[in-house]
Amino acid sequence: MYSFNFLIFQIILVLAFVTWTKCSETTDYFMFGKSVPTDDKIFDHDFRTNYVHDGNVYSEHEKGKSSSNATHFTFDFSKPGICITGIHVESERADGSKGFSTGKIYCKEGGIGSNRCLLVFVKVEKRRNAKVMIYAMNEPCSFKSRFLISAETKDGYDLPYSFNPSTRCSTLQPNLQHFTFGAKKGAFQQNYFGLINKPMNCLHETDDLTASLEMFPKNQKISYMYIVNTGKRRISFLDVYFYQEEESGQYNMPNIYFDGGCGPSTNPCALVFDGYERITYILVKVYKNKGGKGIN
Repeated sequence: MYSFNFLIFQIILVLAFVTWTKCSETTDYFMFGKSVPTDDKIFDHDFRTNYVHDGNVYSEHEKGKSSSNATHFTFDFSKPGICITGIHVESERADGSKGFSTGKIYCKEGGIGSNRCLLVFVKVEKRRNAKVMIYAMNEPCSFKSRFLISAETKDGYDLPYSFNPSTRCSTLQPNLQHFTFGAKKGAFQQNYFGLINKPMNCLHETDDLTASLEMFPKNQKISYMYIVNTGKRRISFLDVYFYQEEESGQYNMPNIYFDGGCGPSTNPCALVFDGYERITYILVKVYKNKGGKGIN
């Protein structure tokens, strides 16, 4: 049985949309991405926004330009040779109100896995400040270790895979936010730190993980990932994870499909990410089943 606190957390998840949010007295904390202790904090600055209620106020920091008005704060950060892993924003409310915030943060351009983020902080409540902290690692980059802690038995959110007891086939996690975009795009799900997931086909409880592949796409909205599909590595299930830009702050999911299919005679299979917005990081877990039957 889920605890009351966990239920409250799930409600916050839906309200936060793309970020994890918590509050302490009159200070709110917003998080995007997944930083780990070995990451470097490459930016830490407290922007004051309390006197901005009419029009825009612009300021310039040595590492980027910011602007603020009554509803939005933005900061354009970039640094060559790094991959952004996490972004945190701490903000004190100007009106002294308490309770969970429905504000959010996202990267309008760039994002997790890239060297840039045009950060947008949606200020639902009046704010005194926006303390921005950005975490990163140096190139060449790999995020596998932070998302594949128990790769065989858990998904990219470090949650045990969920299975339908009747079909013994994998299902979307019951306690994560779900999105359905029609037959072609199918169902997606998301965890609190903004990582989006699309399962492709059925993961059976007895399937084996054969590979974990990642990409850091550079400035294009269409990407291709080529996956071995032969013999003991015949593909039966793909567990796809990605981060993407949010140009409007709303989800606009990509089409993810095999170019020309992925039949028994196709090797390698070309997995296509055809996005309306740039995808900044991709992680794909590849599985095979016991009988060697492929994905189609």
